Amino acid sequence: MGAKIEGVPGIYGHVSGGKSGALVGMGASEVIKNAGGKAVHFSTSTGLAEISAAGETPIGWVVLGEQTCSSTAGNTKAWCITDKTAVFRIPALYDNSSYTVVLAETLMMESCDVVVASTIQYINPTLSSEDGLVIVGWKANSGTDIPGDGFADVMLNPNTAIVGTIA
Repeated sequence: MGAKIEGVPGIYGHVSGGKSGALVGMGASEVIKNAGGKAVHFSTSTGLAEISAAGETPIGWVVLGEQTCSSTAGNTKAWCITDKTAVFRIPALYDNSSYTVVLAETLMMESCDVVVASTIQYINPTLSSEDGLVIVGWKANSGTDIPGDGFADVMLNPNTAIVGTIA
């Protein structure tokens, strides 16, 4: 189950499936929050892992406790789970609206994007540009706060979570 957050049950993080991946270097001063997701992409300029935000496609999930990574790029190392069978729990919110019903079945197995607000990564199931994650479970958030009491269980999208090329 996910990491403990002060005053909040440890609900975010790897919840099931495989844990295969690789040890990666983190970008300089990346902010890791236990109260949010830890989906990462690799920077095209540095080749290091960075927390994915809007416009970036996650390729893995780092296993790190809450911290600000070293200001020296690459000094902080993390296990990056890239296993396509892994399921991760991440905060979920429809931006600027609340909802109090169980996830509509129409969103199950839909792809979505990650968002970062106030250094907390979450998914908004209505965003679908990069489609880096696939929704496989859900608990509705009763308010508009992140993190709130809602979450999504997601998997890496095997159609978009691709690293490198084969020559």
